[in-house]
Amino acid sequence: MCTPSNTLDLRQTIRAVVAATMLTASASAQSGEPAPVSAPGEGYSVLIVQEPMPGADEAIDCFTLQIMADNRLVASEPTSGYVLAEHWSVNGKYVAVNNRRGNSGDYLWIFTLPDGRCIKRPDDAIGREWEIAALHEIAAKIKGADSDHIDRDWLTADGWTPSGELILKLQAKYSGLGTFTCTGLAEIKEGRPALKSLTMEKLED
Repeated sequence: MCTPSNTLDLRQTIRAVVAATMLTASASAQSGEPAPVSAPGEGYSVLIVQEPMPGADEAIDCFTLQIMADNRLVASEPTSGYVLAEHWSVNGKYVAVNNRRGNSGDYLWIFTLPDGRCIKRPDDAIGREWEIAALHEIAAKIKGADSDHIDRDWLTADGWTPSGELILKLQAKYSGLGTFTCTGLAEIKEGRPALKSLTMEKLED
């Protein structure tokens, strides 16, 4: 968890990266062109193909998530829903994909590049660990923000810091209280994403 001495630095870092991301997206929207989905100099892209992978449970995973490098398939995973956003790490080694798969839950994939290895899937043990930690952070600060009053929550990525940490965002909606946002940082350690810090950010109406 964040200590009081580093909470301000964390918030400033997250806000700076998010502001830069929003500025890029805004410029693309004003030009009438789609926002770029390529990693710098690598030609990577993310898409969801509307057909299931062989052997997939079509009732659950009726689409296929693909990572492409130009015309070469780098990775493919069974999924559902649609892509909300892709976030490429500054060093070009990772891509985090927000894949909305319902009205609640963990939407986050993380792939390594260029091999396309998936090191985090939606609703896996890593995501559940982060979700629990974030909900505990909210409950510790807000009276009544407990499991009996939560309507839904969703976990996504919000970009990468210049030093290579993934910015996490968990939003949780509680009956009678509103929606709280908990942000944090994760680092890739020995090929596994690990939670580094968390702080509760705000309450939305």
